[in-house]
Amino acid sequence: MIPDWVPRPPYEAPLLTWHGEEPGLQVLSYTSGPGTVPALLATPETTGTGDGPLPAVLLLHGGGGRSFPEWARTWADRGYAALALDLSGEPQAGGGGAFGVRLTDENIFDAVAGGVAGTWLPRAVRACVDAVTLLTGLDGVDPGRIGVAGISWGGYLAALHASADPRVRCAAVVYAAGLLREHGHWVPRLRAMPPGDAAVWERELDLTRHAGRIAVPTLWVTGTEDPCFPLEAFASTLDLLPSAPDIRIVPGLEHSHPAGWGIAETPAFLDAVLRGRPSLPALDGALIHQGVISARLRGEITIESCALHHTTGRESRDWQVVPAHRDDRTVSAHLPENATAAFLSAVDSRGLTATSGVSRGGEAVPW
Repeated sequence: MIPDWVPRPPYEAPLLTWHGEEPGLQVLSYTSGPGTVPALLATPETTGTGDGPLPAVLLLHGGGGRSFPEWARTWADRGYAALALDLSGEPQAGGGGAFGVRLTDENIFDAVAGGVAGTWLPRAVRACVDAVTLLTGLDGVDPGRIGVAGISWGGYLAALHASADPRVRCAAVVYAAGLLREHGHWVPRLRAMPPGDAAVWERELDLTRHAGRIAVPTLWVTGTEDPCFPLEAFASTLDLLPSAPDIRIVPGLEHSHPAGWGIAETPAFLDAVLRGRPSLPALDGALIHQGVISARLRGEITIESCALHHTTGRESRDWQVVPAHRDDRTVSAHLPENATAAFLSAVDSRGLTATSGVSRGGEAVPW
């Protein structure tokens, strides 16, 4: 069921204000609900590359982040109109004011006591929907080719936005997952909330309540030991998606904005969906039979190598990597008897990696 706070069409065009320019960027703000959203826009025109109706990408930062100029310029250099929102709640240098709700744990969780709609996530979803409306009205942007990419809370927001806005064609979700009361950094906060408030938060805002409505292609990226959105929660959230996602689990990936936007699979994924370029390799399923884990290869790119990633730990995990076997369209490997979690990977001729779903404690989790 779609919550009341999710925006619905018809979408009203926001009031757009231009505040000036920075190197390779335009500084702007736009109205969203009762407030305004500062943003930076980079296009091939502002960076000196490309022409024609452009695909667009909405860039969403996480906690401690801003509308990073270097992130937006990188996407413009790839041929996109990149709109980087500043949802931090801090005043933006160069004009544009500040988003009306600060990106803090208090405003994500505790503020639900004053009403869900006024907390950061629903307000930020509204800001994303209004940003897409803004992009569809810009000259030179193809309104049928708009994607969203987010990191950490921005990844969480990207998934929520993709579940709510039918104009979004794809979403790249870096680090995020649901089940926050059971796994990860915010377990103590959610468990310390009044039970009624925690129940409202889980029902309205936990990502697992919305994943089943995501009808567009998605790429999900995380690290094996992410401190905020652990692999267990990541795996369980992906299990709720209505169609098979692209998955990239990066051993030892640091949780940071630069590490998040440096994932090579993200632009390749958006290029495949929005520009018709070759798709990422994909490994669908993670099935176990008689001690062998296997997954099906999807895609036509040449695969150069395959591997099994496994750990025998529980609280603290030391991941091991060994070669896997490829037989036509199947990748497989024998699981160690004491493995507590495992997944398969395949690297294509471009150096891009796909990973399978995760098996935990000897049980497979198919996507």
